[in-house]
Amino acid sequence: MHNTIPASWKTAKLFIHDLNQDDIEIAQDLYEKSAFMEEWTGQELHPNYVSHCFFEGDLPPNGQMDNFKIQVACDARNRIIGLLVLYHGYPHGECAYITFLFFDPEVQRQGLGRELAQELFHRLKLLRYNEVRANVQLKNWSGLRFWANVGLTTITGIYGDSDYSKDAYADIELSKQL
Repeated sequence: MHNTIPASWKTAKLFIHDLNQDDIEIAQDLYEKSAFMEEWTGQELHPNYVSHCFFEGDLPPNGQMDNFKIQVACDARNRIIGLLVLYHGYPHGECAYITFLFFDPEVQRQGLGRELAQELFHRLKLLRYNEVRANVQLKNWSGLRFWANVGLTTITGIYGDSDYSKDAYADIELSKQL
């Protein structure tokens, strides 16, 4: 088991906490607002993604639930406006892997993602992680810009179709040293 980020933490504008079972439906509704990403991935959204994460985790090969976190980001009115899914210790012990980060389209482009990411990186560094990674679809230009702007600029892998076409899909794995 690795040290994990706290069950609750905050930034200047956000309160982030572990997902509660009572909030699964709200968090799933938020996840489903990312449905436009289907055109970047070529895959449909998982109909029970949040519930699956809560009960079983979105784990890497040989992953352990103790190293997994699904958290929600709430605004000052305690509305769930963001979703963070993170695994501690993959692909190596000192690396944290962000598998999903999404904010409600109504609050995007207000700096909340950057604020969350910067505080997350700070907390991971305090826990002695030396690297953070995220996977983003190559067709997701705003996601690529976001991750590059928060410092994930090292390419650690490219996965998916090898040739470009309208119906081809590929992901790029980006990293940042902490």
